[in-house]
Amino acid sequence: MATDIFDTPGTTPWVSPITGTVRIRCWGAGAGGGVHSSGEGGGGGGSYAEGDLPVVEKQPYDVVVGAGGGPGIAGDDTYVDDGSIIYAPGGQHGQTGGSAGGFGGPEGLGEVVFNGGYGGNGASGFGFRAGGGGGAGAGPTGSGSNGGNAAFDAPGAGGIGPGGNGGNGGGAANNGQSGTAPGGGGGGGGNSGGNAGSGAAGRVEIEYSLSAIRAGTRSALTRAGA
Repeated sequence: MATDIFDTPGTTPWVSPITGTVRIRCWGAGAGGGVHSSGEGGGGGGSYAEGDLPVVEKQPYDVVVGAGGGPGIAGDDTYVDDGSIIYAPGGQHGQTGGSAGGFGGPEGLGEVVFNGGYGGNGASGFGFRAGGGGGAGAGPTGSGSNGGNAAFDAPGAGGIGPGGNGGNGGGAANNGQSGTAPGGGGGGGGNSGGNAGSGAAGRVEIEYSLSAIRAGTRSALTRAGA
């Protein structure tokens, strides 16, 4: 088997080397933490979707890798072709104007689908307040774990796997950490000058059989009289 991996945000054409079926794995992007005057909420992690896609040799297919969101910005969705078969939504950013964490990316489209972890809540109220942890990205084995809630000036921890990890929340005067790829959400920042962390980009993996390529080559040689 061979696997082509795409982890740069944006749209990239993939030209199929076979006619048949390929296995697609998509990770949605993580969101940034919230923007607020008190402790900021963590961003939600991206979802995961997996399934088979029928393809035709030499036909191009768009691979769309979601970009991670900055502070107050949601993570982008990830998909292949038009997204009608395999589609992984990105996470939602931490609340703007409040301390609530963002929702994880919901279950998308595919044979195997899991949601991203929720961002943890920032600590609200007066005085020094810390940020919530970012939600983890989902993966092939399950949903992303939720980020931890902040308690007063103690930040929440980022969620751990099975996709990318969520960023830890920042202490009262500290920035939240950014999530790790694929799909980890950013941690919320503290209320005394801290900024939220960013979410991580998504990913696409396309797996296909090398024997199908060899079979196609033999068939072409036979038709050519070799």
